[in-house]
Amino acid sequence: MIGETVKKIRLFKKISQKELAAKLGISPNTLYRYEHGDISVSLDMLNKIAAALEVSVDTLLVNPDEIPDNKPTPIYFDNKPAPDGEPKTMGDMIKGAKRLQESLEKAYTKLNTAGKTAVNEYAEYLTTKEEYTKEK
Repeated sequence: MIGETVKKIRLFKKISQKELAAKLGISPNTLYRYEHGDISVSLDMLNKIAAALEVSVDTLLVNPDEIPDNKPTPIYFDNKPAPDGEPKTMGDMIKGAKRLQESLEKAYTKLNTAGKTAVNEYAEYLTTKEEYTKEK
């Protein structure tokens, strides 16, 4: 079970067996054997693995099914895949939102107090206009 968790975290963090083995001072084959339960992990090695993966030892002891997969989460609209031009995964949506936020923050910081007040008032005004609000 520990080996499966180590592997899942390693893959989630996009670390190769070779990279992690080098950090641990062991061969990739030994790491493979840990991950597949062929050999037991000592307490000392468990601590080293936790440090190398930047997680707590407790995290390594959880059920591997509780560790998220590093797979994109698809987005669906009305139980249909996202249409063309729309983000296809939650990751895409988050990246787009972050870029938009950064762009807006950059522009907003260039404004003086009067400009910031005008932006806030205009945003509030737009929320009252049906053509600019989301359907309810």
